[in-house]
Amino acid sequence: MVFTDLPDLAFLQRLQDGVIASLALRFPNVGLEYAPDQRTVESYYELLRFHIYAHDAAGNRHELADGGFTNWTQQVLSDHKERLLISGIATERICAQFYTEPTDV
Repeated sequence: MVFTDLPDLAFLQRLQDGVIASLALRFPNVGLEYAPDQRTVESYYELLRFHIYAHDAAGNRHELADGGFTNWTQQVLSDHKERLLISGIATERICAQFYTEPTDV
């Protein structure tokens, strides 16, 4: 998992202390990274964006899901305290990259 579109280094430290450190302890086999300078979609996500990757048998990395915080509910409800975290997963990509036809035994 990679975190991108971070607003500043202070937020990155809070993310590391409050989220990444505990996830790393709980899921030691999952890679948790951050790219503080990487910007992906300007003005779409706020605070941060995350990307979930998986490696195939050949070691190639494929992005399977992403998400982040948006201000949609803040706009609709006129309430700046509202928070909305959205995500999407590319099920067709999982099938295309990781499905193999069963073989008759």
